[in-house]
Amino acid sequence: MKQDIDSNHFNRWPYIPELRDDGDRNNGGIDLIENPDNIALIHEATEENGLRPLLVELNKPDGRLMSLGCASGLDGSYDSYVEFTLRDHSLAINQNELESIYSRWLDWQNEVDAKHPGFAKSLREHSVWETRTFSLRGNEPQHLITVYHRAPDEANHRTLAEYMVIFLRSLESSS
Repeated sequence: MKQDIDSNHFNRWPYIPELRDDGDRNNGGIDLIENPDNIALIHEATEENGLRPLLVELNKPDGRLMSLGCASGLDGSYDSYVEFTLRDHSLAINQNELESIYSRWLDWQNEVDAKHPGFAKSLREHSVWETRTFSLRGNEPQHLITVYHRAPDEANHRTLAEYMVIFLRSLESSS
């Protein structure tokens, strides 16, 4: 997993809401663990593009993970990203813990690929994982994962998000 060392924006969560010059808005950091109904405020996350169910999965009660932010849109292709981290700060400060999640993602793809040849190659062509550091609620720096998805259209993007939900469920059940 590539480490993003160039980002200097959104280094502290919760992120601050902002209105952009093009009229789009960043909703800021929304805590979906404490306030799951606030998912309705995240205009980028819809059932149609698959981000809403993905955010629900990341923030489910008693889960190990939490979402930090996301975005999506059509710009020649349907692109998105979703950021997440481990809820347990003592684990999230250890980059190896997040690398382990990525390693399990690759293993999961290979397991599915054994039954459906070409699955892993296709998924790797449409999903990129990166990690970087940030501060959660003023705590010492910890790590997050950003997953970028690129699909030809919204329906195919939804399929990518559904695969990620399936992986996250397998991750939680094996913990």
